[in-house]
Amino acid sequence: TAKVVTVNYNQNMFLSVNGDRDEVKIMMPYTCGKWGDTEPVTVTLKSGENTLNFSRDNPPQYGVALKSFELKPVR
Repeated sequence: TAKVVTVNYNQNMFLSVNGDRDEVKIMMPYTCGKWGDTEPVTVTLKSGENTLNFSRDNPPQYGVALKSFELKPVR
């Protein structure tokens, strides 16, 4: 999950791990300019160090801030 603030509807962010071409779409909630949490998504991490890449597309997407994100193991 990520803690985000948005001021527009239909905002998305994409997450890829270690430069992989497969991206996970993170749909961001409309938060009316207040901090809120995204729905959780699942990614696969390798043992050791991993690099998370966040990106956006389909302009105009603006008015978004990412404060933090939380990783939890899923078994």
